[in-house]
Amino acid sequence: MLGGPGQQGDSELTAGIYRAIVDAGVKAVRIVANPGGRLVFPSTAAIEQKYPLPEDAYWGRDLLGEFHQAAGSTDIKLIAWLEGYATAYRDSLFVRRFPDTVVSEPNWAGNVRLDLFHPAFELNFLHSLRDLVSKPEVTGIELCDHFSISEQMLSLITRNHAQEIKSSDLSAAVWLRERLTEQLRLVRQIVSGEHGKAVLVSLNTFKYARLTHQDIDYWVREKLVDGVNVQLYRDRKHFRRSLQDTLDEVQRNPHLSRIKNGEIGLSIGLAAKVNNVYLSEPDIQDQLQAVRGAVLTGDQGQKTPPGTVGFHFGGWPGFWKSQYPRNASQAL
Repeated sequence: MLGGPGQQGDSELTAGIYRAIVDAGVKAVRIVANPGGRLVFPSTAAIEQKYPLPEDAYWGRDLLGEFHQAAGSTDIKLIAWLEGYATAYRDSLFVRRFPDTVVSEPNWAGNVRLDLFHPAFELNFLHSLRDLVSKPEVTGIELCDHFSISEQMLSLITRNHAQEIKSSDLSAAVWLRERLTEQLRLVRQIVSGEHGKAVLVSLNTFKYARLTHQDIDYWVREKLVDGVNVQLYRDRKHFRRSLQDTLDEVQRNPHLSRIKNGEIGLSIGLAAKVNNVYLSEPDIQDQLQAVRGAVLTGDQGQKTPPGTVGFHFGGWPGFWKSQYPRNASQAL
């Protein structure tokens, strides 16, 4: 369940969203901790990657603390979602200070992708990560699918690190994959080693993860992550096929056996919004039925592996506002 308030900015509205989540018995909430590169929790060490505009609904807020206060004494797990990993606003203080970290053109929102292996980015990120996981209400963090090397970023990152790649005697593809894994080990050490909290990772299908240098087979095999979230943000036509492909991969790939036996959790990501259009309630119900049917019962009615499978629902606050403007609980 993705429980971020989006761009609402209204603390009373946010509290209403949170109360509905608590009342619905949701087990875990993922709250976006750094939307568009700006931090929505106190961090004295990190350099802001989003230029703070007065009208920015996030500026000066602690969304994680707000949820914790609204939820009260519940057993809901609070996961800080690092959405938009290695992303910054093009005119942010960080980009102005370290322009050589930029490896993409600005997108429609003015955000650019950063070289996630640049020392300035790594240092800044690890500072903010330590501040984040030191918050007592946070039970874990989740790296989004931007924790990867997309085709868009590949050439510039390879050029930036050409000397390192050459001296390693590895191919560029192997170097990038191993370097990303090295960064994950640093995250694991801070989050789990120093604070005893969980590390989750998101990907956009197992096949696509491998194309973007996310070494998911190794990460699962070596237990560098505690959970894997496969974001099947699809319309009704394509969702069921993608879901079946995901479960088939877990069944047949020996490197994913820790997922199959339930040692590492698998979360199926649903989205309220696909291709910038909110799905209808029947479409969302169809996806939920598909997950429930695939996970809980096989063709003969027996429970089928993989082990621990749940789902998260991305973009719910916006869906609530568009479909049920006066009743958040009804949307859930």
